[in-house]
Amino acid sequence: MKFLIRFILFIMVILIFIFVFAGQGIFDGFLPLMDAKAVVTTTFKGGVFDYGDGERYMVKKSESDQYLAYMLGNGYKLTDMGEDTYVFEKNGKEYKFEREEVLKFFYKFQVD
Repeated sequence: MKFLIRFILFIMVILIFIFVFAGQGIFDGFLPLMDAKAVVTTTFKGGVFDYGDGERYMVKKSESDQYLAYMLGNGYKLTDMGEDTYVFEKNGKEYKFEREEVLKFFYKFQVD
């Protein structure tokens, strides 16, 4: 029983650490805290999670079709699509997003 309580407390401390320090610049150089925060948020909320001011998105693999709908709904126009790349245009500017697998269950889309 003590082990279970300590394990739960440990997990809570890790989650608090991630959500407090992610994006602060303190640990971001050597720990992917923003990616971890995006994975946790996407796990519970689902859908597409923007965690890079329009330059990084996280989505569950099973919901990856929502990414394209999300981008089109936010005013982007799809101009080209490869296996792991999406090229959008918005306000005359071109954005190339690379898809990367994260933890086998998520996709991260990031501006190239």
